[in-house]
Amino acid sequence: MKKDFNILVLDLENDSLDIASANIKFVGLFDGKMNKYYMKEWNDDTKKFLQSYIEAYNLILTWNGENYDYPILERYGINI
Repeated sequence: MKKDFNILVLDLENDSLDIASANIKFVGLFDGKMNKYYMKEWNDDTKKFLQSYIEAYNLILTWNGENYDYPILERYGINI
C-alpha cells in the first residue's frame, strides 16, 4: 500500500557553517504530497519555488533547521 506523507523535507547546502555569513548554494527538498525529490541551485527562481513550498506545508522536517537552516533562510528573505 502506498502512503502519502503531508510533509516537506528541507536541506540546505551552504558554503559555511557560520549562519551570519553562509551563502546558500543548493536547496534539497522532498515533497511528501507528490512523492518527488528536488535539488535546485540557489537563485531567484529557487527562492520563489521554495517560498511557495514552505507556504503549502504545515510540517517541515530539517536537521537542525531551527538553529541553522531557518536563520539562513530568513536572512535571504524566506518566511518560515
